[in-house]
Amino acid sequence: MKRKRGKRRERADDDERCQVDAAKLRALRLDAELTVRRLAWEAEIDPKSVTELEAGRRAWSTRRVVRSIAAHPEINVDWRELLVKRPRDLDDASRATSLPPRSSLDEYVSEERRIGKLPPLTTAHGPVPSFGAADLANAFSSPGSQAGARFYARGRIHAHRGLGVTDGLVLGIRYRDGARFEVVRAIGTVEKPLSVMVITTTVEHTRRLQKAWEAGREVMAIVRVVVADFVAGDDEHVHITNLDGGAEHLRPRRVGAELWRGFTPIYAKGEGEAERAPRAHPWGLVVESIAVPEK
Repeated sequence: MKRKRGKRRERADDDERCQVDAAKLRALRLDAELTVRRLAWEAEIDPKSVTELEAGRRAWSTRRVVRSIAAHPEINVDWRELLVKRPRDLDDASRATSLPPRSSLDEYVSEERRIGKLPPLTTAHGPVPSFGAADLANAFSSPGSQAGARFYARGRIHAHRGLGVTDGLVLGIRYRDGARFEVVRAIGTVEKPLSVMVITTTVEHTRRLQKAWEAGREVMAIVRVVVADFVAGDDEHVHITNLDGGAEHLRPRRVGAELWRGFTPIYAKGEGEAERAPRAHPWGLVVESIAVPEK
């Protein structure tokens, strides 16, 4: 019996040779926090292939290998994104920005530039800008440059988690009154929504965001960037942004053997402690007030 032509063509496509962009492959793997061995194991390919492709010792690979890498859940890009771009495939604008992404935020920032940020929110104290992809990148790269800045975060609450006891110490609140909320919002044509974490410090704000999560409603929270600085020679305290203006507060960071090392993001199931040490950050978006989005 003759085999179907479609199967033969699919197998031929998988065997087609593609020129892999070594820098792009390495950047995507590192950004996904994958080791070469783990990526190879889960993509069902030879670890040596990944190593040689990233090092540029092997420039070409089969489409099957490239597709397997691109389809890994932690990378999840179109397989063509891993290929070397030909000059004829690039227009003048893309030639100027054809370097591989340095961060998972680059795609969001680029799309945000194209479509524009959300307009400022008018408040009694003046306009407040939206917290977008570029602002998130700025906060990650230099929290101190954003300390005390006010924004509004808009979107739907995807998940929420409690605060740690040491989070409460650093924020100067009872930890059980606050919570961490993951706010997500679509950015143009980017497949995955942009995710930011906001922190409540009062029972009132916590309840309002919990109710919005239960109802699946969009929220608009006015937040301030809070930054904690570790004190040189003092493992027991941190300086933290004063939300009311003026000098920073000196706050304790230890409860028994537990030491505050930063605000921990909300991870998807299967991530975090079970897979790797959680990445804690010395800054957070603390909710000042909650507005109702216009219909």
